[in-house]
Amino acid sequence: MKRETGIDSIFESLLADIKNGKLEEKSYLPGERELAESFDVSRPTIRKVLARLRSSGMIAAVPGTGNIVCGRSTVHVCRKVMMLLPDLSNPYYGALARELSSHFKEHGIVLLCSDYRTPATLSDSIEALESDANPGAYLICFPWHIDDAAPIFSRLKSPGLLIHSCREVSKDCHLDQLIIDSFGGAYQAASHLISIGRKNILGISSTSFRSQTHPDFDERLRGCRQAVADAGLGEAAFSSLKLRMDGYDGGYELVQRALSAGMKFDALFCANDYVASGAVCALHDAGLSIPEDVAVTGFDDIPIARILNPPITTVRQPVDRIAGLACEMLCGRIDGDTGHARRLIIKCELTVRESTLKLNIGKGSIA
Repeated sequence: MKRETGIDSIFESLLADIKNGKLEEKSYLPGERELAESFDVSRPTIRKVLARLRSSGMIAAVPGTGNIVCGRSTVHVCRKVMMLLPDLSNPYYGALARELSSHFKEHGIVLLCSDYRTPATLSDSIEALESDANPGAYLICFPWHIDDAAPIFSRLKSPGLLIHSCREVSKDCHLDQLIIDSFGGAYQAASHLISIGRKNILGISSTSFRSQTHPDFDERLRGCRQAVADAGLGEAAFSSLKLRMDGYDGGYELVQRALSAGMKFDALFCANDYVASGAVCALHDAGLSIPEDVAVTGFDDIPIARILNPPITTVRQPVDRIAGLACEMLCGRIDGDTGHARRLIIKCELTVRESTLKLNIGKGSIA
């Protein structure tokens, strides 16, 4: 069995060969197989080392030929990726940032995170970064309509990737895009509620986020509404109310408001798990049981979804897959890929927990 020499030590060894002239500028590195045999490691290990050398600007990939040694004056040096997030306090974004950091680290790239509040402040951040001599690459999570921000993204001179949830976007955008299928995730959640016999679903959401249009929430409500329509339940089977405040407080207040207004519902679809946490507490305080009286679903699968009483069914965004694809796509651009912009759609996954378990009415038990 081959001995796995550390990636760092192989990287330093090849870097020293380049700096001392043993590997001359414009010469080609040995192939992956030869390098693997030389260092007595696996080829996947060598690929990680080569990716790190490319990211550091010491070599460049030549399609169909191999890796050529470059002088620093001939390549774009990119050792960092700037991740711009709309809300660093959001557990979902925190989990995504941690997963991304781990993936990029394997390529010798540092992920730097920065918070922005609105599209206007994002524009200011990008303008400041673009004035840097080496801004690196950009990874931007954007919860608003992409078309509205086209002028912002058109100014980017460095490689960039957008992560968002709105399918109806301009195909002329020159940046790669990872699109989270919020519509499909919500459709799964509503279909699940219908499958356990719920016929009056109340959607809890908001059409705004920091006074800006929030297409992610819109997509989630639209997915619920479509599932109800496809099940043939009629328009009256789905209703929605807008939050007056964010998070826990918003979910709690909205359920109180709905109950005070005499609204009839046997299921709640909450646009995210923070909102669901407030809704669950409001139902408990009103003397209602979950899921006997009202079934509850959330979205995002943040830790609070698992520790609520009862733990809630939610839609999970596959953070590990998102991070892996984002790293692969952006590193490709950093390494010189100049192909057409790509748009990949990421499916979400329904996670069923006690808040929507089907009841065996008459047996007094939960199935």
